Amino acid sequence: EWLSNFVIEVFRPCRNNTSWFDDSSVTLCHHQKEKITYLNATCPEQTVGKYVRIRLEDRNYLALCEVEVHGTFVENVYS
Repeated sequence: EWLSNFVIEVFRPCRNNTSWFDDSSVTLCHHQKEKITYLNATCPEQTVGKYVRIRLEDRNYLALCEVEVHGTFVENVYS
């Protein structure tokens, strides 16, 4: 019942920066408003990134039992 009002984002760093949120390109993969117990989300085709973030849109608890991220290796994600 806690799994609601969240977004799944993919970050593509523009350069090799220790603060990887700075200057990053962000792709919104999924926005879930309604309560759910299971989700199989797919990002838009051609989404490229290095980091995946699941973020709540409000002040609530984030309860995740298992998260799997699948993708294809890209030689140079910074270019």
